[in-house]
Amino acid sequence: MLNDILLYALCVLVPGASGYLISYRFHRSHYARTDRSGDFGAARGSFLMVMSGALIGALLLNIAHRFGLVSPDAGATAFMLALGVGAIGGVIGLFRGTSGPPSN
Repeated sequence: MLNDILLYALCVLVPGASGYLISYRFHRSHYARTDRSGDFGAARGSFLMVMSGALIGALLLNIAHRFGLVSPDAGATAFMLALGVGAIGGVIGLFRGTSGPPSN
């Protein structure tokens, strides 16, 4: 039970923090402010940066599952948790990164 709780805590911290930081730094860049040729007038690559936390969480859980570190039941819940929190972290980074002047 304690292993599952630690796994869920890691699945909140790692994808959420990485998704936020990657998305925030991308949307604060000069490139994201000037290149608006992506979908709906967003910067090219913006969707990938927003979803980066979810992708990192999925990759880490896949590696942990392949080495037998995660039980299938806990892994399924942790996978859904990592995808959701990673995407939410990326969206928060998007909104915080697009407000204010760009960084150099």
